[in-house]
Amino acid sequence: MNQEFLQRRRILTRIPPERVYEEVRRGNKFIVLEEDIDIVPESYVLVDMKYKGDSFKTLVPQQLLFYLANPGEGSIDDALENVADFYNEVEDFEDGAINEGSINVQDINWATTSRSTYQVYLINKLTKNGKDYDKSVLEDLCLNHEYVQQRTRGIAALILGKTAEEIKEAKLTALLKHVTISRTEKKVTENLSKTEAEKVRCYAGSHWELKPEYQTKGPEGESYSIGPWGSVKKTYVKSEEIIEPVINKQIAQLEDEIQRYREGKSKKINRHDRNLIRQYINLCYITKENQHFQLDINPSKILENDNPR
Repeated sequence: MNQEFLQRRRILTRIPPERVYEEVRRGNKFIVLEEDIDIVPESYVLVDMKYKGDSFKTLVPQQLLFYLANPGEGSIDDALENVADFYNEVEDFEDGAINEGSINVQDINWATTSRSTYQVYLINKLTKNGKDYDKSVLEDLCLNHEYVQQRTRGIAALILGKTAEEIKEAKLTALLKHVTISRTEKKVTENLSKTEAEKVRCYAGSHWELKPEYQTKGPEGESYSIGPWGSVKKTYVKSEEIIEPVINKQIAQLEDEIQRYREGKSKKINRHDRNLIRQYINLCYITKENQHFQLDINPSKILENDNPR
């Protein structure tokens, strides 16, 4: 590893031996070592990574390594907490290293591994056996409430780029507004009623004629013509607007509405709830149509108001 790079980041990211136990007491889960240590703290594992012939030593909790090596095993709630915390610490370090240009994503993939593991535990939290949804979890997240269901379907519709017709069929009326998409003009010809015809024609002794004031085009471009038996046709240009329903929300707005609704139902807001709901939307709606359009699940993107109350 480039020595200049190590020197620049030494103070911020590499921990000298005398500070290791302080980091452990703080509960840090990704401790990058400045140099070798004689004793590995209890419940931690020393991981020796190699990069271009240099050693890259880190201390990682043993339980966390178990979760990363065996996604889906063990305590779901404990795994979500630990993996999310670990991801945040790893992301900070990797972002700095990548920005320095000395390490790339292919060489260090702790963040990728932990994000993938986190998603597995989200699925396990939502389901009982990997297939059937856990009704108690759905109720806690209000995912079986019509108000929330409309918004989860709305988020999926936005991500998948649903058409106006598909949006109407999805029963999303509470989220819609109607907007003019385009305006078209077309020529229309229609027969006037007998009463209307009498206003524009007169009998010329042997035939019907248009009254002088109707023999030229009117101010709106309308024109008239005499047909068989004195019938009158009116021709004009009709302007039409194509009005379609669109979802009048952004994804973040819909997610905020879901959270406020849950708070109104006195539900406890957990730090992972927003990601759980996103994972539910992915599983229930998006992956069935296009798995490449899935909502981003990022353990570090936990808003302040998502923290437990």
